[in-house]
Amino acid sequence: MRTILTLAALIATVLPALAISEQSDTLCARVMTKKERAALLDGKDARQMEREGYPTDPYEVYRRAKEIGNMRDAWGAIIMAQEGVGAHLDLQKADGLWKDYWCTQVLPAFEDNPDRTWGVLQTSAGRGLPSAMFRISEVYAKGELSQGVNPRLSQEWKEKYEAVRNRRTFGGSCGELSAPVLQKGQCKVAYQNPDPEKEATLRLGYISNAVLQHVVSWANGDGVFGLKKNSRLPHSTCNQFFQDLISLRGMRVVAEGEAQWRTFTGPMPTLPNTDPHFREWTYNGTRFVQGYVVVDWNSTRYVLRAHRVCAGPLTQSGACASLTFAHLDAHDALGPEIACSTQSVAAPYWNNWKGSVTPLQLSTEPKRN
Repeated sequence: MRTILTLAALIATVLPALAISEQSDTLCARVMTKKERAALLDGKDARQMEREGYPTDPYEVYRRAKEIGNMRDAWGAIIMAQEGVGAHLDLQKADGLWKDYWCTQVLPAFEDNPDRTWGVLQTSAGRGLPSAMFRISEVYAKGELSQGVNPRLSQEWKEKYEAVRNRRTFGGSCGELSAPVLQKGQCKVAYQNPDPEKEATLRLGYISNAVLQHVVSWANGDGVFGLKKNSRLPHSTCNQFFQDLISLRGMRVVAEGEAQWRTFTGPMPTLPNTDPHFREWTYNGTRFVQGYVVVDWNSTRYVLRAHRVCAGPLTQSGACASLTFAHLDAHDALGPEIACSTQSVAAPYWNNWKGSVTPLQLSTEPKRN
């Protein structure tokens, strides 16, 4: 017995020195300890890139940031990759970058601070990174990171994850179309989920991503994404509607049934809630969408019609020179005016439009719960 106790005491003394991590995570093969990470970064200058200059490629920025232990620059590189800044937009690759960030930097750095870990996860999931959305669903399901078990939030995040992880996030129901096919706006065989509810959720997720990309591109290009003043609902209501759309918050798809929309149905008596002609596609990192979905927002049903087009010629690289939403409107059962109707205006033409369009103030950053 004395021998066993002596051996146990010896093991207890040696284990800390071996720096065996007690952390584990479903996204990670292994999580190093905070001490291991500190040893790897010993002697490194975390501000090296600030002094020497930043690479333009986000993946190179991330590699160097990880090497010197600068988590702020690593996070910035992930955002660049997700938005296609400095590299071809590849959402699967950007998501892989985030998983590495989570496993090799966040979890070790904050192993004794679950609140900081939770904050990073919230922000990452809010930006639409699929692996973060999957992980936050697990957190709510299991009650991890000091969070209580919440089946409702777990299911909500699971549905959001399924909406963005589908192939349409990485290419659209029509896939990656060539320039000639893009110009014709054609899609011969569109992917469709056999479950109407899941299909509707996927469509809403794709529209949300396309609108978010559009809002970001206009903000960076000094343009205005605004609300037409002939919209029937107040500006504040429409602003919140489109904010909730890009945040995927407070909206529920209505897949079954049919309805009449006075400002959209036209000569047809009713329209099916599931658009039979809905199409999405991606070309050179840009998401395009054509069709409508029916959503329940604040206990009122709306048909959200989105038609994103290329308003200018393709560049030499095959990108669209000028993007716009020809239609991004929210119709309801009333009328005669459209409930919320939007207009995109490039900065040089703003003086011609400011009398009929009011800018929408939309945040592309997630709100903390």
